[in-house]
Amino acid sequence: MGIISICSMAAYAIVFVDFKMKKLVSFVIALAMFIPWETIFVPNYITILKWGLLNKRISIVLPFLTSGLGIFLMVQQFKTLNKSLIEAAKIDGCGHMFIYSKIVLPLSKGVLSTWAIYSFLHLWNMYLWPLMISTRPESRTIQIGLKMLKSEEQTNFGRLMAGVVLVIVPSLIVLFLGQKQLQKGLTSGALKE
Repeated sequence: MGIISICSMAAYAIVFVDFKMKKLVSFVIALAMFIPWETIFVPNYITILKWGLLNKRISIVLPFLTSGLGIFLMVQQFKTLNKSLIEAAKIDGCGHMFIYSKIVLPLSKGVLSTWAIYSFLHLWNMYLWPLMISTRPESRTIQIGLKMLKSEEQTNFGRLMAGVVLVIVPSLIVLFLGQKQLQKGLTSGALKE
């Protein structure tokens, strides 16, 4: 939920709020899409270490609360919205928070749900980052637990398969519940009106 809120607010500001250096901010965000995770892995780890957040659950998601790709996708979606609705709301005296929450977000459900599903699956299946920032077994994620089950001297395949089902079921539930919105989000903008 945090990544959706932060990315959508940033995209709203880029599209609908006039401020100095708007083009520079847009360029930096677009540039952020091309920075591979491997290049910022060590600086993120050092930051988490200095903040004293090792073995804390928040440190798993903290570096992923925003994304250049998410902001870029939402900017592209927000640019397709009918500008007359936004202008009419401004004339009626509506503030940015009202326009954002009552007009822009409901009209962008497709891209928001698509990004939410993508973000959930990305974070749920992450292995290396949670392994690095969690040194105690009780603060580790289920993917690390599966690897530890497989690494035992005599692997109990019944427990391992039960663990695999536990990992797969939430992903399938998210995909099935969001399938309609996911399809709508993937095909939005594909057809000209």
